[in-house]
Amino acid sequence: MVRATRGVCEGAWYFEIKVVTLGETGHTRLGWSTEKGDLQAPVGYDGNSFGYRDIDGSKVHKALREKYGGEGYTEGDVIGFYINLPDGGLYTPKPAHLVWYKGQRYACAPDAKEDPPKIVPATDIS
Repeated sequence: MVRATRGVCEGAWYFEIKVVTLGETGHTRLGWSTEKGDLQAPVGYDGNSFGYRDIDGSKVHKALREKYGGEGYTEGDVIGFYINLPDGGLYTPKPAHLVWYKGQRYACAPDAKEDPPKIVPATDIS
């Protein structure tokens, strides 16, 4: 997975990608991911990302495909991605709990089990 250099936590955002070359056997998934999205898997693989697949044009979330549009995309296509995040306070990461120990501050490790991410009401991804 390739990730952008800047993240967003609220507001309406849009970007376009031009597919320049895929080659004879190349395939892509493009889309949106949180900072917790799995970098070792395509976007849409886990609950922290949403992808758009080139082969059949399906959208992918938690590795489940859903029909979206009639066909996929190929070389030369320009694809636009839009997201509307209504209130950043609902999903902005909370500051780490710091502990003072022997003259140093340490961040407490989060529990191994985290609540699965939830989609914030009024969020729109297209």
